[in-house]
Amino acid sequence: MSGFTARRVAISDEFARWQRGELHDMSRRGQSEVRKEKRTAAWRSWTRDQKGLCGARWLTRKTLVFVLFFFFVALAIILFITIPRAPSFTFYVTEPFTVNNGTIAFSRTPTNFSFAGNLNLFADSTPSYLPVHFSNIEATLYDLSTSEVIATGNYGNHVIPRQQNAPVVLPVEFSYSALNSSDPTWNNMYNACGHIWPGTNRTGLMLQLELRMSIIGLVTHPFSQTQISNVECPFELSSTSV
Repeated sequence: MSGFTARRVAISDEFARWQRGELHDMSRRGQSEVRKEKRTAAWRSWTRDQKGLCGARWLTRKTLVFVLFFFFVALAIILFITIPRAPSFTFYVTEPFTVNNGTIAFSRTPTNFSFAGNLNLFADSTPSYLPVHFSNIEATLYDLSTSEVIATGNYGNHVIPRQQNAPVVLPVEFSYSALNSSDPTWNNMYNACGHIWPGTNRTGLMLQLELRMSIIGLVTHPFSQTQISNVECPFELSSTSV
């Protein structure tokens, strides 16, 4: 009788443990543990190449490595081709800039000069596989010998064909003021553009151009710089102008 009782007690304890286990598995914590065990088992099976990822039998670890490798190679090639490259600029040597003669103003007192003109440039877009679309170009022109700003301009919404050396006509406004007529920058412009008296030669200008570009498709603003020396002034002041 005692043996039968002990057996009943053992069965009762086992049933109680089973009930506790069932209740635990039905609880939120228990279900979370079951899901975690399933994920762990699935991950171990995938890392051993025993099953595929996300239910796809072919998507084993080795296959995924190859897929990702070719994906990133293709992405690198696409970015290499499609990311625009900033062109380099040079002056059109024969005629670096032109002037609207109706805007020319020179004064000795007060000492200043101003006029509207265009910079004649070549943009080399050879490195770019796609056309280069500018939203804006900020131009700053310096007298190279004094490093003073003599002209500024903006050139917006323009497209340069791909892999070409394309002409660019960039509008600028020349403007400079000084304390007196002994200022070297004012004198450089006056001596280059002044009236040509018999037996005299005008000096050439030395110019430095800086361009800051805003290109659609680029977050950065590329910077370009070019210089030119011995530039002939495209206009001549009258003998009584200054």
